[in-house]
Amino acid sequence: MSIENRLAAKKRSAKARKRAKMKSAIELGLIILIPVVILLIVLLIYNNIKSKEKNYSKYLTSEGVIEGYNALDSVTLPDFKDLGIKYDDYAPTNAQVDAQIVSALREKLEQPSKENMSAEEKTEDDKRVLNLLTDAVVEEHFASVMTGDYPHTKEGYRRFVADKMQKDSYSSELESAVGAALLEKSTVDKNPPKKFIKNQEQIIRNEMIDDYEFYKSYNITEAENAYIYYGGKDEFNKSVTSKAEDNVKMYAVYQAAFEKLGLVYDATAADTFIRSNLAYGDDETYDKYMKEYGAGYLTFLWRRHEVVEHIAEIYEIKDDTETTEDPEVTPSVTPEATPSVTPEATPEVTPSVTPEATPEPTPTETAAE
Repeated sequence: MSIENRLAAKKRSAKARKRAKMKSAIELGLIILIPVVILLIVLLIYNNIKSKEKNYSKYLTSEGVIEGYNALDSVTLPDFKDLGIKYDDYAPTNAQVDAQIVSALREKLEQPSKENMSAEEKTEDDKRVLNLLTDAVVEEHFASVMTGDYPHTKEGYRRFVADKMQKDSYSSELESAVGAALLEKSTVDKNPPKKFIKNQEQIIRNEMIDDYEFYKSYNITEAENAYIYYGGKDEFNKSVTSKAEDNVKMYAVYQAAFEKLGLVYDATAADTFIRSNLAYGDDETYDKYMKEYGAGYLTFLWRRHEVVEHIAEIYEIKDDTETTEDPEVTPSVTPEATPSVTPEATPEVTPSVTPEATPEPTPTETAAE
């Protein structure tokens, strides 16, 4: 082999060794780089848990029922009259009714409470004012504000005041108790379609992420992402599943109860409820809710309201003798706190359902109301 050939062979050998070294370096780099890239991707996903669009009305008809689901045949409902609820737990006491009547009498008959009275003197003075209530006083001063079928007598006025106090200050508590008991005592024997359940899971997941992001934006939490905030990915997913199950049960139970009560869908009534009770009569809010939540979900809220209200009425029926004692023999009036209800005002019941249970509407008002 000539010297030229030897030199050429030597150069080729050197180039081959150089290429081999470069290949080894590249392979080693890839071995190191690939796991790093994978780790970065995982961290990016973990730290970038974003909320997606929530479709509250998906798989609900415009009438507020689950598509393709016969709830009445799939849910075991309790006896509505036996939910373990005591009306007296959600009604004003005789002393509270007395105090409300005394307040109205003082205003109408110019009987202001004297200053510097002892508690005992105040009680005796309240008794004196309460005894001023007569049929004639009711006819002259209170008959015009006694809406409803109440006789214009002192007994009728007392019932009017008691019922109005119950509606204004206790009805929401009673309805919440009814809703909770109904869900607790009902059993879903056959679940709605899987696609409906999956959508509920997606809604809950996004709402939980939204809650985290809200708290993070106000520095209420230092957690770096939603998983950490809720105790880890597994805990986060468990919570999503549990809350979604509660939501699914809520939809199924109220749909079945609506039918069992013999209630009928009324588009006008549903729309009126949405406009008045959820949007508070504001057209802009109504349009916003319709766009954000959809007619199906908002109409379901109307159905839930109707069910709870009708069952609550069962517990509002009571013996007239319970609250119609003669004022002259009524137990002493105590200055205990009473709801600020003015007997003259016209009763208006506004349920505590706002389109998130609940704040703007939220479908996670599970087992609530």
